[in-house]
Amino acid sequence: MKLLKRPKESLILLLTLILLVSMTSFSIVQVITNLLAGVISCLLFDAFFLKLRKIKLFKLSAAFATGLILAILISPSAPLYVFVTASLAAMFSKNFIRLKNFHVFNPAAFGAFTSLIIFNIPISWWAVSYSLTPALITIIGVGYITIIKLKKLPVLVSFYTALIITFLLLNVPLQAIFDYTAIFFVFVMLCEPMTSPNKKTLQLAYGGLAALLSFTLPAELVKDPVIFSLLLVNGMGFYFERVTQKI
Repeated sequence: MKLLKRPKESLILLLTLILLVSMTSFSIVQVITNLLAGVISCLLFDAFFLKLRKIKLFKLSAAFATGLILAILISPSAPLYVFVTASLAAMFSKNFIRLKNFHVFNPAAFGAFTSLIIFNIPISWWAVSYSLTPALITIIGVGYITIIKLKKLPVLVSFYTALIITFLLLNVPLQAIFDYTAIFFVFVMLCEPMTSPNKKTLQLAYGGLAALLSFTLPAELVKDPVIFSLLLVNGMGFYFERVTQKI
């Protein structure tokens, strides 16, 4: 029971559950192979980079969660080296693109986007795009962590408010707000505690801007508007909450 009270460990269990209920759509051997490649690579690269930084090795739950998210984002049919490269980039950003105690970018988003740029293999969101069950796990399980434990409700409210306004302006059917990919994106990735703001006013701006950018940035320019928008608002949130406040 103590395990379920810790947000990061609870998230790992929920991400694992999402993968388990989604893997029947692909070869189970392929899913497990690439899942292990992502998770083990993240753990090894994180441990190696911590050693380079001369930081005592501690729980690598963040690296574990990052590996699981990469396995959810990147298609199981992608070559193994894509997962390894994404894991390397993710852990590099976590350890070195930072200021004092805070890293700037969501590691999984940075890793997935890097692999997209290098190999031009689209981010598929395969495990959360096609089925209601992963969306329900995200809303109920991750939602509890996000709203109750991490207190990120303003991010969710502003994201979906801006999304509805954007859809109305662009004449997009409102049922699109229930898009399964968007649910995982906002509950898991946008609200990641280390790279999302803590101040409520910044949370409102952060969530609203992410929604606006996600559905207005041209894909031909930024490759993946959703992931690119996350990296942009990560940087902006970091600047206004960490840098201007002198950390």
